[in-house]
Amino acid sequence: MIDIHNHTKFSDGVFMPEEIVLNAINNGIDIVGISDHHKAFFMEQPYYRDFKTYIEEISYLKKKYKDEIKILSGIELNLNFLYDIDENRIPYEELQKLDYVLLERVEGLSPNELPAKYYVKFKDIGHIAKKIKAKIGLAHTDLLKLAKIYSGNKSIEYGMDYVINTMKEYNIFWELNVQRQYKYFDYIINNRNDKNVALLFEKIKKHKIELIAGSDSHDYIWDFNINRLKLANLVASRW
Repeated sequence: MIDIHNHTKFSDGVFMPEEIVLNAINNGIDIVGISDHHKAFFMEQPYYRDFKTYIEEISYLKKKYKDEIKILSGIELNLNFLYDIDENRIPYEELQKLDYVLLERVEGLSPNELPAKYYVKFKDIGHIAKKIKAKIGLAHTDLLKLAKIYSGNKSIEYGMDYVINTMKEYNIFWELNVQRQYKYFDYIINNRNDKNVALLFEKIKKHKIELIAGSDSHDYIWDFNINRLKLANLVASRW
């Protein structure tokens, strides 16, 4: 079982990375990822955090718990910006030190934020993906909604083909995020026989798009749900 998405005190989480690791071990998780928000490290004061210490802490934990669990180092990269020049603040050199990068709010998609003045469009994702050597995933992104955006006046299948082919081209995985605020996970679980859901997973399987589960935990006492995480891992294992 894997949980790719967790936040710590290095950004907006409640616990330190080691506490996240111990919670994962106690819940039978085999692979756990620490994926704090990149803005916590690279924006101005008072939000600045030390990225070097973050990497060192995760590296230390990898060695300490190597016989009990596999630990991955990641970052959640927000692609919503106040201005287009802010995109230049993406720390590509630092990202190369990570195991993976989660891209969030592509196309400005988010259930709990006002639309940004500038955001990276999915059609332009390639110019970011090419600069990142680490593994890349789409965090809590509704692929059905994204497919509709790129369907234009054609069928949703046309949009699906575009989205899935782009993910295949840049080797981007899809995170099955189990937080309830992201409605797409519950939708695909509760509408497995819906023709669009079935079509989406048919294309995911055909093009071998990797699915990885994530809890998006900020406080594992309140927002970590092991049963939903198990369900997401089950879904991911079938494709």
